[in-house]
Amino acid sequence: MVFAFFNPISLHGVLASGKCDYLSVSSGDCEVVEMVVADFDKVKDILNLEIVSSREISGRTIIEGYSNKLKENVVIDNRKVNIQMSICGDKMIVGYPLINGSF
Repeated sequence: MVFAFFNPISLHGVLASGKCDYLSVSSGDCEVVEMVVADFDKVKDILNLEIVSSREISGRTIIEGYSNKLKENVVIDNRKVNIQMSICGDKMIVGYPLINGSF
C-alpha cells in the first residue's frame, strides 16, 4: 500500500480518492498510471470517462477519452481528449492528458 499526499486534480489524485489501486505512477509533462485491466470499469466510472475513440494497434487496445474531473486536455479531431489508455494482456496504462513516450 502506498501512502502519499495527492493533488485531487491530478490523475492519481482522482483515482486515489475513488479508492482505486494502481501499480505505479510517473509524472512529468504527463501523468502515467499503470494498473490492472480488471479495474477498467472502475476507472471509467471514477473518471466519468466519455470514450472518444478506440482502436487496435500492434496487439494493444488504445482508448482515448475525456474526463470532466481533470482540467487539462488536448483537441484531437475537434474533440477534447485528456485520458489515453493502452491495454495489453492484464495491464493497463492510463495517461493524462496523453501517454508520453512508448507503451
